Amino acid sequence: MSDNQQIENSIDQARKMVERKNQIEKLTSNREFRKVILDGYFVDEASRLAGISGDPLHAREHEDIMLSLKAISKLRLFLSNQIRMGQVAEAELHEYNEALDEMRAAEAESTDDEAGE
Repeated sequence: MSDNQQIENSIDQARKMVERKNQIEKLTSNREFRKVILDGYFVDEASRLAGISGDPLHAREHEDIMLSLKAISKLRLFLSNQIRMGQVAEAELHEYNEALDEMRAAEAESTDDEAGE
């Protein structure tokens, strides 16, 4: 794979990460998503589960409660990581595009030099 192709692949991957970040940001700005997931699941459900986790009446369900709390944590972490990775990819896109432009210019210059010989 040529250097150009590697950079183009990096650009494509970075664009996908930025798109995912933008999608998550759009979701988190949606009132219904905020109410159901960010408040209802991440806060209310996590609080409810944490509250009953120590209740002796729910001792048999303790493992399921802990798994549910982990699931909440994993989803929250996934969304946070996707946003962070998208922010990094956004910053890298500019660098990738500049490198690709420089490589193309160097190739064009090389081709022109060969044609002039």
